[in-house]
Amino acid sequence: MYSYPRSFRLRKHEAFQACYAEGRKYHTRNFIVFVKTGEAPLRYGISVSKKVGCAVVRNRFKRILREFFRLRCADADVCADIVVVVKKQAGRVLDLRLTEAELGPLFERILCTCGRAKDNCHDEKASNLPVQADSGCSDPPL
Repeated sequence: MYSYPRSFRLRKHEAFQACYAEGRKYHTRNFIVFVKTGEAPLRYGISVSKKVGCAVVRNRFKRILREFFRLRCADADVCADIVVVVKKQAGRVLDLRLTEAELGPLFERILCTCGRAKDNCHDEKASNLPVQADSGCSDPPL
């Protein structure tokens, strides 16, 4: 069984806050994704509020997102911190297939725009995604 190494996870409050403050924000239907480019290899963090549901529901979201990162981002050669925040309206219906359908194209775009993805960076689908980025960011565009 393969697991995503603990060193590739954001665990400190300061790392989450830096990603929120300095990162670029992307919105999808059920998630908000913050991306902060840096010098460290790809690290991810997951934030699920109590407003989403009880502990069972929150832990299910975290398991689904960890599996998504394990399958999707393990071979990415990108230097960035990524925080995924689950929106309140996500509900209980989300599963790995729906998460992959929603976050997959966004992560293709993020990995390509960070400039160091290993494959499929010039894919026509990945460059024409209908994802809105928050324009209030002080960082230069990715």
